[in-house]
Amino acid sequence: MTVARSKLVEFIKELKSTDIMGFDEAKTKQMIVLRILDLLGWNIFDVDEVVPEYGVSNRRVDYSLVAGNNKVFLEVKKTGENLEGHQGQLLMYAFEEGVKLAILTNGIVWQFFLPLKEGKWEQRRFFTIDILRQNAEEVAQRFEDFLSKENVMSGVAINKAEEVLEIQKKQVVITETLPKAWNELISKPDERLVELLIDKTEKMCGYRPSKIEVIGFLERRVKLPLLNILTETPKNAYEAAESVTKTTKTTIDKGGDEYTCVPRILLREAVVKALGKLGGRAPRKIVHEKVYEILKECLEKPRCQEKLPSGEIRWKKDVDWTRDQLKIDGFIKPPEESGRGIWELTKKRLGVLQKN
Repeated sequence: MTVARSKLVEFIKELKSTDIMGFDEAKTKQMIVLRILDLLGWNIFDVDEVVPEYGVSNRRVDYSLVAGNNKVFLEVKKTGENLEGHQGQLLMYAFEEGVKLAILTNGIVWQFFLPLKEGKWEQRRFFTIDILRQNAEEVAQRFEDFLSKENVMSGVAINKAEEVLEIQKKQVVITETLPKAWNELISKPDERLVELLIDKTEKMCGYRPSKIEVIGFLERRVKLPLLNILTETPKNAYEAAESVTKTTKTTIDKGGDEYTCVPRILLREAVVKALGKLGGRAPRKIVHEKVYEILKECLEKPRCQEKLPSGEIRWKKDVDWTRDQLKIDGFIKPPEESGRGIWELTKKRLGVLQKN
């Protein structure tokens, strides 16, 4: 660290430990602003270099800093004053004069702008220093980057400022575009994404979901907050967290909680596959028979053959429940469209099934 930087850091630490909130504008200029300028290499006693009350269109800017062919406009408010509402006027003055760098401060918060750039003042602000909240070394570094006389005179300050602003603009565009890209990606799932999610789910729970399952899962998440999507694991999404020796819980009777005799994800896949093999449409009884054919090894187990209090066989009730869930998820048409007692895949799902 240079001697100049060390002195600036020490002064910033001094400000942090001093009660400066009650300073009026004159005291803010003398006790904070001018001392910082001095430490940044400006000759505060040269009124041709640090020009006080610089006139612009019958108005005045507190300071115009002149370094060679470059200028910086600096507007100062008292330490307790909110800076909101003062930016527009400062940027207008700077724009009229062709000044590339402008700063608005209350001695504590320093807002840095590139006035000649396009956009509202918020879009032209590239950095903000808060002396009381930010690390002293970081504050000193940024002051040197953007406001040291050496960097202003050489043009390095403007170059660094433009780099920061460009990064910010890119970040804004990325932030706005990421959710749109995500929604497009999951509404029209790429084969690689589908396979990745299939593999990950299998590793986590031991069961391998079908492409139909994964596509449905992704499409149901279109326009959901991205963080919610990213933090929801396939383990929860597929409700297949139980090990292969356990069952998955679901409510099938109003009288209480029961358990599906095979994991839900297998039931969902079997119902969709059964309908696919039946041409996409079939009576409930025929679908049951085809599902039993697909999952025979599982459904022959004693638990799946149990009779419920309603008199129904457990696995058939589980298949009916699965059909209801597939209807909610858009895989199967509602009875009003398919006809009473008929199960029918939606055209979109049937097309995906046939493709895969």
